[in-house]
Amino acid sequence: YPKSLVKASLEDDTIMQVYSFSAVNGHDVDMEALTFADGTDYLYIGDEYNLIYELDLATGTILREWDLADIGVSSNVDKGIEAMTYSPATGYFYAGIQDSGNVYVLDLGLDEGTTVTAMDEFQIAQGWSPSGLFAHADGSLYVVSMSGGGQAGNQMIFQYQTDGTLMCAITIPSELGLTRPDGIYIDSADEFLYIVDSQGP
Repeated sequence: YPKSLVKASLEDDTIMQVYSFSAVNGHDVDMEALTFADGTDYLYIGDEYNLIYELDLATGTILREWDLADIGVSSNVDKGIEAMTYSPATGYFYAGIQDSGNVYVLDLGLDEGTTVTAMDEFQIAQGWSPSGLFAHADGSLYVVSMSGGGQAGNQMIFQYQTDGTLMCAITIPSELGLTRPDGIYIDSADEFLYIVDSQGP
């Protein structure tokens, strides 16, 4: 069935545009992660089949794709890319793999074509799976993560240096009532942290 990205107004939730895909370049699609990159007008989509797509928001056209199989990434079905972000501090993309718990540091060579290069990788805390990534302006990475079924008490936020050194870990309070935390964002003033609940009310 078609998978869609939706552009909505933050003021009144009005749907402004819908980008719908039944398949991309002959692939089934299971879009799990979104990010922008400096110096482009495109959206980068992480797909759970371990593909990254470049979407032209003006036309709704997929311009390029990168396949993480080219750097040896493999995973069980529906357990590939679950989280992705771009860091202006390093110029690299970071892709979190659900199956392995690894975060890959990627150079997509945006000026050169569709060659993906793995610059580094690290595993988040044992038994935890990355479900959302945010690259902070200070160069650190925030990972929202779940273990087990992801129920309350099994939800964490980790902060890492980009080399994979753990800086801190915070348990998400069960009082928030999150069902499945699947995205994370910190505003530019560092005042608020936002968590997306993909199965919330």
